[in-house]
Amino acid sequence: MTIEIPNFSLDRKLSEGGFGSVYLATRRSDGLKVAIKVLHLPNDANLQRFYREARVLYQQAPNPHVVDILEWGFDGDPAYIVMEFCQGGSLRQWVAGHTDLARICQAMSHAAAGLVEIHKAGGFHRDIKPDNLLLVLRPDQTYVVKLGDFGLARDPHPSSGPMTRTAWGTTGYIAPELPAAAYDQRCDVYSLGVTAIELLTGSVET
Repeated sequence: MTIEIPNFSLDRKLSEGGFGSVYLATRRSDGLKVAIKVLHLPNDANLQRFYREARVLYQQAPNPHVVDILEWGFDGDPAYIVMEFCQGGSLRQWVAGHTDLARICQAMSHAAAGLVEIHKAGGFHRDIKPDNLLLVLRPDQTYVVKLGDFGLARDPHPSSGPMTRTAWGTTGYIAPELPAAAYDQRCDVYSLGVTAIELLTGSVET
């Protein structure tokens, strides 16, 4: 099936998950490279989750350590979210890559700063791991780390409270008290700690 997104040309698939696929795309109006997440199986539950992801990204627009959302579309087929393309890839490439301690510490400080703002707003990411920490390269060859993939995030909206009882996440990064306890800010912090260990040692085993 051919995927058509208004004003964008899809270049190639970057990744695929249970809820959607992410494509590298080009905006026809100005040639800007972007990442477009396209929803799989657009039933009511998945559309609600997809809408929640876009809303969290929109609410975090002032957060310099969260990927920028550019536009979205939920009325057509497929539903999609257009985001900035983080050309440096994810921190997965750093695992067992002998990345120096200073760079790892800087990356973790960026991710922690991003989480602080999400937590202040009453939200949670719920899937912190190297794959979801993305590198944006600056013109001076420095970089900023941004949180990506908010498909499992808790929307900082009063009606979304009960979903924090669900232990979503990725095996190996989920806080050990889950699912017996409610998800809270400390669970994101635990996942970030596991991520730091993996970047330093090449393994999530503690």
